[in-house]
Amino acid sequence: MDQDLMPSEGLSIPVDSTPVVDLEGAGYWIRALARIIDLVVHNLLMVVVFVIIGIFIGFLEVFQGFSSDVFLERLEDQNVLNYALAILGSVLYHTISEGVHGSTLGKLICGLVVIKEDRKPCGFFPALWRSLAYFIDAFIFTIPAALSMSESSKRQRLGDRWAKTMVVKNQQLMGIMEKRSGVRFVIGFLGALFVDGLLQVISQIIRLIS
Repeated sequence: MDQDLMPSEGLSIPVDSTPVVDLEGAGYWIRALARIIDLVVHNLLMVVVFVIIGIFIGFLEVFQGFSSDVFLERLEDQNVLNYALAILGSVLYHTISEGVHGSTLGKLICGLVVIKEDRKPCGFFPALWRSLAYFIDAFIFTIPAALSMSESSKRQRLGDRWAKTMVVKNQQLMGIMEKRSGVRFVIGFLGALFVDGLLQVISQIIRLIS
């Protein structure tokens, strides 16, 4: 055998000795708190939209002579499309925030982030899938989510299992994966607010002209 091909004595092959750390999923109650904060954000945005539309109606009444009573009566009416747009706005708020950064405002305040099971950042489609599945997880006081989360240390609700994601505390990711920047959060959060708000505006316009 050619001597050049023989392994040299004392030759050491470098081996990555970095230990693989098992990530533990965030608990039920901290995630519930994050969801409540995001629900407050969604509802506050709805209030802002109502105020803006109210100002617009007042402008029409003062300067164009339109009666505001007719418009206000129409705003009190609800239909399936209005509810559908509100739900879509909520889904896209979470999808955009988690797809761009990994955290909604609620998760950021609670120190949580969504990642993929392979420890890569959560992308748009996993975020969309888990956001759509939330409505199954939330059925009957979130019993499906609670039962699913209790079955493993990853604490994945059904949406996480299907999207192959998990929610962890930010501090667990130190030294494991690079944390996404605050700039990405601002971009994702503002983009999510814009889309959610736009859908709410469209919903109210439909009520006014229907």
